[in-house]
Amino acid sequence: MTTLNIVKASVKSGLRSALRTAWWMIKLTIAISFGVMLLQYWGIIDVVAEWLAPFFGWLGLPGEGALVFISGALVNHYAAIAVIETIGFSGRSITILALMCLCAHNLILETAIQKKTGSSALQMVLIRLAAAVLSAVILNAILPPDDAAAVFSKNTGQEGAGFLTFFNKWIVNILKLVAVMFAIIVGLTILQRVLADLGVIR
Repeated sequence: MTTLNIVKASVKSGLRSALRTAWWMIKLTIAISFGVMLLQYWGIIDVVAEWLAPFFGWLGLPGEGALVFISGALVNHYAAIAVIETIGFSGRSITILALMCLCAHNLILETAIQKKTGSSALQMVLIRLAAAVLSAVILNAILPPDDAAAVFSKNTGQEGAGFLTFFNKWIVNILKLVAVMFAIIVGLTILQRVLADLGVIR
């Protein structure tokens, strides 16, 4: 079998797998993003942000960062991305939140798996949460402050806007995110399959 034939077969096989994965992740992202958009429109996120602002401010984050971290901790990275894309954060805040979510993500499922290996569920949760907070404290200390001109928020110009305006802006943002996610997931899945079938990964 020639290399070209192997690549063709790998792309065809990888595409099917990639489309299934992309469809699952995109459905999850849209659902969470839509829920966050509604919470944002109803002002609930503002209330949560105000309540949690003191603690998250200590980590160099706005209060809204709590929703990102909770989404990542209870669900997965894609849930956190959906919240980030819906609300909007500065690059500095996204960097801190990304590391926090890497330390403590999908806690329910992963802790259950870790428990089956003999680990203490409570101990693992506490260690991962502590690592998330500690990493945020360190990044907050060493990262340069935000350039005010570079801080972008999805909220800008939406105060007092009607639901249709809010919804239309959300549609545009989520479609952009879905397009990027689809391209990345499909591209990387096919590339991985091609490299595996050619023996490069081995």
